[in-house]
Amino acid sequence: AAGALALARTWLETAASRDLLDAEAGARRFALTVGRSLELALLVRHAQWSLDHGDPRPALAARRFAAHGITQLGAALSREEASQLIAD
Repeated sequence: AAGALALARTWLETAASRDLLDAEAGARRFALTVGRSLELALLVRHAQWSLDHGDPRPALAARRFAAHGITQLGAALSREEASQLIAD
């Protein structure tokens, strides 16, 4: 969770320093990454509490969630492709 959040921060700083339109184009993926990072952190916190009280299931749920990927900042549409989606 912390690694994905750090990656999101680096992506935002890089995208904003290059071109604000690139940052805007990736804003949804950035928000999803931040949200999924927070969700995983909360799952892990609950999983630890549950393990301390004898229930391993929340830890398994957290592992399953993490296995489906936290970072959503992978390949995206090019700027031209993204502009076609918003064109009237």
